[in-house]
Amino acid sequence: LEFRRVLFRSSDAMAKSKVFVFESPDGRSANAEMRSFILDRGLMGPGKKLRSLLSTESQEMFDKRIQEFGFIPSRFDGINPWLASIILKVTFLEMLGYSADAGADTKIEAYARDHDRGVRYLENARVGMEALATLGQTTGIQSVETTLADMDEMPAILQDLIGRWQTGDIAGLSRMLNNSLKRYPDVGRLLLTDRNQAWSERINRMATQHSAFFVTVGIAHLAGNGSLIDQLCAKGLAVSRIDTPRPSDACPST
Repeated sequence: LEFRRVLFRSSDAMAKSKVFVFESPDGRSANAEMRSFILDRGLMGPGKKLRSLLSTESQEMFDKRIQEFGFIPSRFDGINPWLASIILKVTFLEMLGYSADAGADTKIEAYARDHDRGVRYLENARVGMEALATLGQTTGIQSVETTLADMDEMPAILQDLIGRWQTGDIAGLSRMLNNSLKRYPDVGRLLLTDRNQAWSERINRMATQHSAFFVTVGIAHLAGNGSLIDQLCAKGLAVSRIDTPRPSDACPST
């Protein structure tokens, strides 16, 4: 994805900011931490195979996608469903040409470090995966099966999502996100609502400090019920959308 337009629109705020804040760290230390977590929580017991837990229809789709991705099927033996779902999604996105290295957060963090600005994080690298690991096996299997079933439609869904993000269509993004989470309310609570609440506490404390912070989070945290924007508004902070085709106050009027 190309984020030059977004970075250009944000350049004035970036230039004025002293501290840049991101969701969680990446890099070698974070990768080592994640590998340790996956070995500890990402594997099922001996003799358990992911494929055998899937429905007959999902087994066929699983075999098809594994072949397309160039994976060895036995590599998924023993992998917990929640982790398998992540691997399948990330691999498919990479095949479509999406890359985390091209994301806005990566570009903005590089800017911050190149300009000797402070860098902070809202959470450690494990939090998101820890949330997924707490889900039961049934929910994990459902996530794998839904991921497999939705792959053919995913390119169009992503294009729609990106278009709404580029134009600041928060209402449209909220509808998409709320509809997608209806199937898995526990996932939405653990990955989004609970984390938004924790992040809003940290951002609220930043607002009391005599400095300018530039906070970058993923799109899913800015839309839908219980979004980070909702949480900040509930704390009495003034939140406004700027420099989009729909500039407006983000907090509902009371």
